[in-house]
Amino acid sequence: RGASGGWSRVVAIVRSLPDRFAELRPPPAERCGKSVSAGAARVFVGTFRGLFEQYRTTRVTVGGGPRVTVDLRTPHGRRLFAYGFGEPAARALQALLRPGEVVIDGGANIGLFTVLAAAQVGNRGRVIACEPSPGTMELLRTNVDDNRLGWVQLREVALAEAHGRMRMHVFEPGAGDSSFAPSSAAGGSEVEV
Repeated sequence: RGASGGWSRVVAIVRSLPDRFAELRPPPAERCGKSVSAGAARVFVGTFRGLFEQYRTTRVTVGGGPRVTVDLRTPHGRRLFAYGFGEPAARALQALLRPGEVVIDGGANIGLFTVLAAAQVGNRGRVIACEPSPGTMELLRTNVDDNRLGWVQLREVALAEAHGRMRMHVFEPGAGDSSFAPSSAAGGSEVEV
């Protein structure tokens, strides 16, 4: 499956090139001080690595401390691999949180904000991370376990205003595209949460 599966992915990538150009130049605040040329080169490297199962994941540092595993088959994973994690919201979170506080991360995805918050509140604090997508929850659990964040509680649930069950459309684990809204995008599957 390695090489032959890789070539079919190459064809899919070429077809999706117009959508991928946005990955090459994120807003300046999200580049972590990296130049567009350096980041774009890493996007291409990440795209190539994502073609092959054994190289499709890598670990990146979040906020100068904890590390998370990202999937290079997703735009989210490639951007983090290329530019790091420097969203303005992350810097605000670091400035606001103090040791011993409690944080709820609704829609935790792979745990970028979860591990960042856990590092800030420390083992006297608590982080409750909610992620309804089963595949993405596996990545979140791995990232919490790899960072030895025993004060993080994981909940495979969606947050809503009322108790109940719904169908959710999910894509590649960690892609960040899962939604309760009907999807016009090809691929993915539906799960009940």
